[in-house]
Amino acid sequence: MSLSGDIYGCETWTLNEQTTQRLIDTQRTTDRYILGKNERDRKTNEWIFAQTKLIETARKVKWRWICHIAIRTDGR
Repeated sequence: MSLSGDIYGCETWTLNEQTTQRLIDTQRTTDRYILGKNERDRKTNEWIFAQTKLIETARKVKWRWICHIAIRTDGR
């Protein structure tokens, strides 16, 4: 499953501490729902996060965008 489409526009996000924490909180809630796991299933947050890796994907896409902009030659 590709997450690039799920985080459309993340190239322009400021990944500061507040944004990162909001992504973590949102990821925790939605991943548990998508995976059909709740608190009673005793799955750790680390296990849940390992299933999707949203933060890492957002950072990779952001760096890909930065590299794309850096090599532009048309003066924009």
